[in-house]
Amino acid sequence: MTSNILKRAILLPWTPRVQILRFGKTKVNIQRPHPPHPSKLMMLEVTKPKFPEPPPLITEICTKSSDKNYNKEEIDNPYERILARELMESVESSEFVCIFQDLFMNGEERYNEFAILKRKGIHLQTFGKQVATRAFKGTKYEAILPLMIYHNSIAFAEKSSAVKTLMSLKKKIRHHVLIAGIVEDRLMTVSQLEKYAALPDLTMARAQLVSVLNSAGGTLVSQLNTHQQNFVSNLESRMEQLKSG
Repeated sequence: MTSNILKRAILLPWTPRVQILRFGKTKVNIQRPHPPHPSKLMMLEVTKPKFPEPPPLITEICTKSSDKNYNKEEIDNPYERILARELMESVESSEFVCIFQDLFMNGEERYNEFAILKRKGIHLQTFGKQVATRAFKGTKYEAILPLMIYHNSIAFAEKSSAVKTLMSLKKKIRHHVLIAGIVEDRLMTVSQLEKYAALPDLTMARAQLVSVLNSAGGTLVSQLNTHQQNFVSNLESRMEQLKSG
């Protein structure tokens, strides 16, 4: 009997019964728990996982600047008023104005494309959204404001013939994407600008008009003289018949 008790006490595993009790009569406040100990709070803050934020969408990047400034109050900036006046004067004094969307480029690439356009008589400038809004709001050029969202440039040319020149330089200025243009106070899309560039110059168009008018006049004269010539030829043939008879 004694050996059996010793075997059970020594050889068999002993599992204690544990019951967890909480001292105190107050209930645990689940909704508003007490703050942890400062050491524990520090350890929790240090070991808190940090996940990388997802990359923003392209539309968010493009409209980030405009969305931040949308609800801001307009501040009267004298320098912006000067730039807006210069922009309006450049647009009104130019027969051709084109709007570009700027792609990512470094300073050297920007200078090279600026020099290419400058040599062809097209002056490229960069204006912000606020300056464009101050210049074009309430004018006949207000329709181009939705195009001036972010990273835009405007080019000016004194003659409308620069449209054809610009279309031939599109491959050389690949960091500036043409999105619209104003030709003689008329807003045009890229496809309309391409059709306009395909048209002949004014001298050739005048020559074609003169040739059309001359051909129409010559056709009219020939049609009026046809009956008389036929009548004369018939009379001559009859006279020859009478002489021979």
